[in-house]
Amino acid sequence: MPAGKKNLVVEQGATFDPLFTWYTQNDAGVRTPVDLTGYSAKAQFRDDFGGAVALDLTSADGSIVLGDALGTIQFLVADTVTGAVTLEGGVWDLELTAPSGKVTRLLQGKWKLSLEATE
Repeated sequence: MPAGKKNLVVEQGATFDPLFTWYTQNDAGVRTPVDLTGYSAKAQFRDDFGGAVALDLTSADGSIVLGDALGTIQFLVADTVTGAVTLEGGVWDLELTAPSGKVTRLLQGKWKLSLEATE
């Protein structure tokens, strides 16, 4: 399955907490959340492929929270962290690792930084 496309805006100085849900869909069109129990996740936001990292998120450090049977994936990035981002944008992706070790690149896209005026 190819990775889904999702472009994101990171607001500098604000909490960054988008929520995604991973579903499977049967032939009748019924969607069922993927049980993420035992999975791990990581995502990186870079200025370009192989370039400088603006955000490095993982389920191990709590910056990605997996919703187990609900199939949810939420980024939880504090305002102090987004406030320190200086790269203007680039590319990002999200990888999930199953308990079996299988890695799925679930989402990918472009991101841009929305600068804050309030300090």
